[in-house]
Amino acid sequence: MLCITNNKLVLDEYKNTLNIEYYDIPLKDILIKTRDKIHEHYKLLTHPLSGSIKPGETPYKTIFIEKGNKLDMDSVILIENCINMCNNFEIIDKSKYLNPEKSIQDFEIIDLSLAKSALSSIH
Repeated sequence: MLCITNNKLVLDEYKNTLNIEYYDIPLKDILIKTRDKIHEHYKLLTHPLSGSIKPGETPYKTIFIEKGNKLDMDSVILIENCINMCNNFEIIDKSKYLNPEKSIQDFEIIDLSLAKSALSSIH
């Protein structure tokens, strides 16, 4: 299993127990990195846009995938749809939050919580 994330909290929590690729890049680019892995015969284990936060509202995303032996077309279609969905959302200006730093930390914690939940259902 491979974890692709742009969330430092996920990296810090699982760096000693999971195979993690951490990138300091926007959410859409995490989706693109995941798509590239899918084209290398990885399969999605978690939905790329899990949670109830719209792609334009959160900067963080953690996705779990696993290596397969062929191209998984369901994963290809799903990741492409998610990338297209991202294109349809306006990115919210984080400076408009009442407390931008606290809001960003909250989004990190939410993503970490979603990752923990996903891991418990994968195992």
